[in-house]
Amino acid sequence: MPKPWYVEGFGEHYLELYAHRNEREAELAMALLARVTPPLTGQRVLDLGCGGGRHLAALGRRGARALGLDLSWPLLDAARGRLRPGLHLLRGDMRRLPLADGSVDGAVSMFTSFGYFARDEENWQVPAEVARVLAPGGWFFFDFFNRAQLERSLEARGVRESRHWRAEEERSIEADRVVKRVALRPLAGGETVHYEESVRLFTPDELVDGFARLGLAESGRWGDYRGGAFDPERSARLILLLTRAAS
Repeated sequence: MPKPWYVEGFGEHYLELYAHRNEREAELAMALLARVTPPLTGQRVLDLGCGGGRHLAALGRRGARALGLDLSWPLLDAARGRLRPGLHLLRGDMRRLPLADGSVDGAVSMFTSFGYFARDEENWQVPAEVARVLAPGGWFFFDFFNRAQLERSLEARGVRESRHWRAEEERSIEADRVVKRVALRPLAGGETVHYEESVRLFTPDELVDGFARLGLAESGRWGDYRGGAFDPERSARLILLLTRAAS
């Protein structure tokens, strides 16, 4: 039985091919977070889908006691190099967080770490789990692509190349999902791996309404990591700050 795409898609090649998603970008995003939430020093923060740990490290530099959770062993191995006192890593499934109720003060979900699963019930399990583990009054900083802008600007084909890998991509919108078919070729020779990424598309209203049903109310909205206003047609990102009721 083939592995789910999110297992194939976040292997050793991922960090090289997405090296442009760098520390500077993470610093911008976490600087915005620090401006719109209570002081991060001492806060217990969950980095959901932490990848190679660039946001985790930026949280640590701001004094947070942060826990990075990811399913990918290769990405967690990379994140270990960014650990410092107060930062920890955990391998787990974001649909079933191995954390106690009310055990974190805040959570972040960066760079479209949502919508990976085939059924909506599974996708909405993720923020339901976030709501469960947030302490009363806790916050959730959520970064997703902007559907309208993505649908208008999506390029049908593209190539990414790094020192060791070449990824040839075919991209399309199929019903309510953005689909990327990838041929991953090792540049030193070897077998080409084929896999298909598939991420659920949501409008801003669908997201905000879905979060509200889980007890997470919108308290801020931006269109980029610098804190620019959200433009429904032009913004590449949809960044939401959501808050759990205090009681």
